[in-house]
Amino acid sequence: MSLSDDLVVELAQRLQRNGAQHTAQALLKSAIRGTSAATLDTQDRKNILAVLDDPPAGLEELQGVLLREVRRRGAGQ
Repeated sequence: MSLSDDLVVELAQRLQRNGAQHTAQALLKSAIRGTSAATLDTQDRKNILAVLDDPPAGLEELQGVLLREVRRRGAGQ
């Protein structure tokens, strides 16, 4: 899914405040390069979900996508 630059910055700031520097940097580097997708590992996804307990407008969809993925992986699919 695609996020605006403002939302990437908001998410990166939340991640940094939560101590997830690596994940924040991965998102920012991807945005700076103009890459349409950041490569996220399982820990990165967990870090993002941890800061999206009350997502701002625009990040609800990302939260939903990640939650579905976690459920799918948990079900062994």
